[in-house]
Amino acid sequence: MSTRCASGAAPSTAAGSWRRRGPRRAILTEEHADTTLLVNAAGVFAPQPFPEHTGEDYDRYQAIAATPSSAYSMAKAGLHSLTQHLAMELASAGIRVNAVAPAVVRTPIYEVFIPKSDMDSALDGFDAFHPSGRTGAPDDVAATVAFLLSDQTGSATGAVRDVDGGVMAGRD
Repeated sequence: MSTRCASGAAPSTAAGSWRRRGPRRAILTEEHADTTLLVNAAGVFAPQPFPEHTGEDYDRYQAIAATPSSAYSMAKAGLHSLTQHLAMELASAGIRVNAVAPAVVRTPIYEVFIPKSDMDSALDGFDAFHPSGRTGAPDDVAATVAFLLSDQTGSATGAVRDVDGGVMAGRD
């Protein structure tokens, strides 16, 4: 079995040592299922070719004192970039790619960590977070998606529309 980099090419500079460390790949795959995302997103901390990373690098990345909002922000930045790049790649085929970026919207997704009986009061606590003074509603997001899908936005592609009650515009 040959080892390949994310690009599909065989590792060049560290090919010999990478093959000798074959069991590490199995360990990383088992213990760090998100290795590709981890390397791509965390590579800015110690940029180096994938085969040159050590097991300690991955432990260090896992130990970064990031908040849940940092991880969320990284994921959303990736979605923004994906939207823009897909728009560029698919425009010649007449395919438009846009996205919506809501802030807090009253949906059941929060039931994962907020008891259903506390949902309304918990989400009411986010009203002040939004300059508009209220959390979003599913209809707010749906109306924006419908608009982006309409003929009124026929030339809009690569756009990320904030549906966030003014959060990205800033707060006092």
